[in-house]
Amino acid sequence: MLTSMHSSMRSRMATLPFVAAAILMASSVMAQVPTINNTQANYAGTAAGDWSNPGNVVGTADNACANMGAVGKVNSTAGYGFTIPGDATIVGANAWIKASSPGGQNVGVQLASNAVVEPPTLLGSQQNLAVFDSASGNCAVTSETSVGMGNPGLTPAIVNAASFGLIFTKLEQSTVKVDSICLEIDYTTTAGQATVESCFDEPLLTGIRVVKQVVGTPPAEDWEFSIDGGNLNNVDFTLPAGGGFEEFTDEFEVDTYTSTETPQEGYAVSSECYIGDSLVATGDESIEVEVDDAFAVCTFTNVLEVEETRATFLVTKDYSDDNDDEVQVTLTCNNGLPLEQSFMISEGNPVLFVITQFTNGFPDCTVTETDVADGYTPSYDNGSETSDESCAYSGVTEGDYTCDITNNADPAEFTVYKEWVIEGAGGHEVLEQVSVTIVCNNPIEGGYDTGSDYRLSEYLYGDDSLTVSVETTERSAECQAWEDVLSQSGVESSDDCGPRTILAGGSSSCTFTNTVFFEGIPTLSQYGMALMALLMLGVGFVGLRRFV
Repeated sequence: MLTSMHSSMRSRMATLPFVAAAILMASSVMAQVPTINNTQANYAGTAAGDWSNPGNVVGTADNACANMGAVGKVNSTAGYGFTIPGDATIVGANAWIKASSPGGQNVGVQLASNAVVEPPTLLGSQQNLAVFDSASGNCAVTSETSVGMGNPGLTPAIVNAASFGLIFTKLEQSTVKVDSICLEIDYTTTAGQATVESCFDEPLLTGIRVVKQVVGTPPAEDWEFSIDGGNLNNVDFTLPAGGGFEEFTDEFEVDTYTSTETPQEGYAVSSECYIGDSLVATGDESIEVEVDDAFAVCTFTNVLEVEETRATFLVTKDYSDDNDDEVQVTLTCNNGLPLEQSFMISEGNPVLFVITQFTNGFPDCTVTETDVADGYTPSYDNGSETSDESCAYSGVTEGDYTCDITNNADPAEFTVYKEWVIEGAGGHEVLEQVSVTIVCNNPIEGGYDTGSDYRLSEYLYGDDSLTVSVETTERSAECQAWEDVLSQSGVESSDDCGPRTILAGGSSSCTFTNTVFFEGIPTLSQYGMALMALLMLGVGFVGLRRFV
């Protein structure tokens, strides 16, 4: 009996890429470009990682197996040798394995743009691939199974690279014996002869592929189809809302087949069937094609019918310190025209973005800025909420929207370093203590307001430093510093701590250097002088008693 093929047999369900095209008005006629659907199938050319006898998984099946490495280990394959045309559009990939496992189990499989490095550069997500029960795990008793890998950003350049491949991971403890690994790449072209190949020497000689393409925003529900003809008696199936395909090849009979789509409101539909690169039928939501010893591809294209709609986005720019620099602002939407637009704006010079031809309630839009000078933190206000990332709008309808972008100047930093240089005879104490005062025109975090400026004072001991954060919200910082050294002989001071300008988010530093000289008679510290005074006082008392 003819059936639609499924996961462990030959199901190839994939999600077609979003068709990036200008959305046409419902009354216009969309020019159809012939789409040729192709499949290339190639076997692994190299294997590495934790396989035992990795060479046994290379090439076509030959009843020589490699054991998959322990649970969680990397078993890589690459060198598939694809030659996908550079102008092709990748639709999806299907991973095939000819393997066996006592009791049966799932193994993990994932695409990799570079499967020959450790760790591999992975694409998309790991899929579960069933390995059938072979009772004894005998390599001569293996079965072929497959799983759809989707299209995680695949391009011809990625797929054709020698490093492109599959990564397998054992998920359970039992043995997995692998004879051969094959990878199918489904893609579309607009010219040339169709390539239709399959893994493990099972070419798709006769059958029909029903393809769904969507221009514009996909609907919320999947597409419902039926096919009738030959052994297919009004077989129902569904395709993903964003596009996909289903194939019917098993025990296919020569007959005329009718494929029918259930229309969805708001989408115009047209259909066409190709055998090879020859257009053999056209239709709307229903199409008939006669299939003999050939493979037919019937594509249903749905175009979102857009309304005469208009929305505006007024974007204003403000710098907290009245900076007059320009920045680039960009409006990006996923529905309507244009999908993306950018302008340069500055403080006091807003811009008005306009989008048209969108479906009310469909578009999600964002406004972002780039090329902002260092030292500023953005704040976005879309009229209902604020964010530090963008003005975001969900489910845009006709009307007027606003986005106010404020760039707040980041605080500046001013650091004062203190250095002591002791020259001459050593071993004499010097009180290495100073009072440092920082003076700025803007508030200093932790400082105080004198009425004419802002200050912060602190004692520094030995070689030390003092760093302050200075507000620059409304203007640049103007700062300087001075020090008060406790009165000591032989101490000379020098510095570069005079007035300076510090921009938003900027930093500046200066250094006070105190040099102490010891010349001739050793100099006593304050503590030494106090001790000497006590000794002299004691001697005086002794002399007075004798005199008396």
